[in-house]
Amino acid sequence: MKEIIAAVHDVAGFNHEQHTFSVPSLSLKLGHTLKKCAIILKAQALETGDKDKESLAVNFKQLCECTWEVQVSTHALRTLGNAKRNNPMVLPTNADVVRITQYLNDFGAKQLRLLCDNDSFDKDAWNLLSEVTLCQLIIFNRRRQGEVSKMKVDDFMKKHKAKPDGMCLLSKVEQGLCQMLEVVEIVGKRGRTVPVLLTPEMTEKMTVLLEKREHAGVVADNDYMFARSNYQSLGYIRGSDCLRKHASLAGAANPQCLRSTKLRKHIATASQMLSLTEQQMELLASFMGHDLRVHRQYYQVPDTVLRVAKLSKLFIALEKGTLPSQEGKTLDDLSIDDVDSDDADQSSECDDDADVASPETQHQSSNPTNKWNKKNSIPVQPQASGREHGAAVTAPKGKKRPWTEDEIEAVHSLKPILLFRLPGKADIEKVQREHPLLQERTWRNIKDYLRNNRSKITKM
Repeated sequence: MKEIIAAVHDVAGFNHEQHTFSVPSLSLKLGHTLKKCAIILKAQALETGDKDKESLAVNFKQLCECTWEVQVSTHALRTLGNAKRNNPMVLPTNADVVRITQYLNDFGAKQLRLLCDNDSFDKDAWNLLSEVTLCQLIIFNRRRQGEVSKMKVDDFMKKHKAKPDGMCLLSKVEQGLCQMLEVVEIVGKRGRTVPVLLTPEMTEKMTVLLEKREHAGVVADNDYMFARSNYQSLGYIRGSDCLRKHASLAGAANPQCLRSTKLRKHIATASQMLSLTEQQMELLASFMGHDLRVHRQYYQVPDTVLRVAKLSKLFIALEKGTLPSQEGKTLDDLSIDDVDSDDADQSSECDDDADVASPETQHQSSNPTNKWNKKNSIPVQPQASGREHGAAVTAPKGKKRPWTEDEIEAVHSLKPILLFRLPGKADIEKVQREHPLLQERTWRNIKDYLRNNRSKITKM
């Protein structure tokens, strides 16, 4: 066993100082393969009645189970975990998806014309059309590349449209899609039956591919829809190779992201922008060829994104002390716009003051009472000696001027912005210019009013 472990360490690139593998997956696969070999050897020994061989196989398997985990598996799994940590998943962008889709449509139509319009057969055009059509099926259906690559001719011949049962429950657009798109059922992962949707253009291209198979040199015994046309092959072209080739030719910004697995994660992530019900989520997961648990755990937005985008709002609200004012809200509804806007507005205000600094304002900036009170994390306002830049004279400290009906009505013009976020300094000053009666209040005074009455204003 020591010799076998040493050989695995050598092949998988084991670093004895750091206890890591350069190819950790290889060491794990070799361990599984060795155990399978022991099981096969035991089966052969049982058939022939060879007790010595059976004992040898059993002992080897037990030895693997005892030592393999400590010597190989632990280090390999730790190496894989470290590689995934701090390595964010980069998904395809919408622009790249649109770009490759347009490229495949145009390039596929060109190859189709070469096959249909010319009297002589062009084998290169047939091969390219097969590659393009395979890419289109993978991208449109977000299907695993291996599943679509292994589609059989019999599967395509059994294509059908959605049955009219229950059509009255569908909208007119949905009914039109059912009449336009065809469905091919193929074998998916773990023997599942998964559907592949075909547009009329895809069906036309696949029909031409079938009609020209013999001219392309595909052998009669090859049952695959996307068959190889060289060397009397009985195999199929690989979707991963086709995606890699045409993603580069399409001129995508990040062609390495246009792979079947990342495209599947892309649709799962994009679907989170919709308010899908549990039943609709199950429908999407079933179409993708897995259950809802796998869909949520492996295909939706990565945990890092959720932690940053969702939970960080909770922690910032706790740090700023604004959480009690947002009682009853979900993580999606939790708002920290006031925190971000205040920081941005403070920076903007400082920049504006710096541009028009006068001796008087320079004197005020040197006043220690105009600096942040670090203990309480709030600004201590200096004594007002005159009008600040872009702000009106404030009321004396301790006295609050009530809001008039005209002022409240003017403030309600900010409701479209208030539905999504708190308005910033620029938004409020724009409204002040449109409604002169608001110029008697500072933009911060107006923002405080909007923050305190946001829910009431948005419901009106």
